Amino acid sequence: MYIGEGVSVASGSVIGPYAVVGNRSKVGPHVRIKESVVMDGVVIEAGAYLSRSIVGEGVVLGRWTRLAEAVVADGVYIKDEIYVGRGAAVGPNREVEQDVKDGEILP
Repeated sequence: MYIGEGVSVASGSVIGPYAVVGNRSKVGPHVRIKESVVMDGVVIEAGAYLSRSIVGEGVVLGRWTRLAEAVVADGVYIKDEIYVGRGAAVGPNREVEQDVKDGEILP
């Protein structure tokens, strides 16, 4: 596990082994990060869950967002309670307002 400089982690959050959280990121309460890489300047709101995923710089993950083996590019905003499925990918600077199915690619 690696946590960068200036990272804030709220109470009740768990950052597991093989996880990386980049500099100046904010991890809200009751977040779980498992075997994932979170780049710099990411905001992860309360209750989010990341498993085996890669999250680009400046991404905002809304409350109760779930990522499962997904890739999210830089500058993406994912609204509350969205699921990004296994093998899914979200291209840069997008706003995601609905679930992304397993294997779906949003350029």
